Amino acid sequence: MNVQTIFLLSLSIPFLYMTNFLWSVNFAQGHLKKIFVIVAITFFINVVGDIALIPCCGAAGAAVAFLLAIFIQSVLYVKTTVVKDLGRVYYSLFIIIGLAFASGLAARYVFTSAWAALPAGIGMFALLLVIFKQVKATDQPVFKRIITV
Repeated sequence: MNVQTIFLLSLSIPFLYMTNFLWSVNFAQGHLKKIFVIVAITFFINVVGDIALIPCCGAAGAAVAFLLAIFIQSVLYVKTTVVKDLGRVYYSLFIIIGLAFASGLAARYVFTSAWAALPAGIGMFALLLVIFKQVKATDQPVFKRIITV
């Protein structure tokens, strides 16, 4: 029932983090008009999407409308915000999102039990991060600090 809705909303989390960061950058640079325009466009897309999708799809339709709106908001911020060397971060972000999606989807279809799919998905994700060179041996001290906290 709510699994689809929660899944769709969880897909928006990376975009929310990205837009929050880029909103802060634009606010610090004094680009308030740009922020207002992007937020207005996002609001419009979300309202139109809700009106179109809620009658036929219910909560999942609202989640799709929100995901679409937050994705477009992210694209607008990325296209209009100038931050030196941020392009590499976007590249890694999209690779990591894709790997997380692929490992979660694979674990869900291979295992019928959520208790088996969860560790399998985490393991597949970790392995894919290494294969796609998103995690390197030089990152080991960072992981040690995180684990010992």
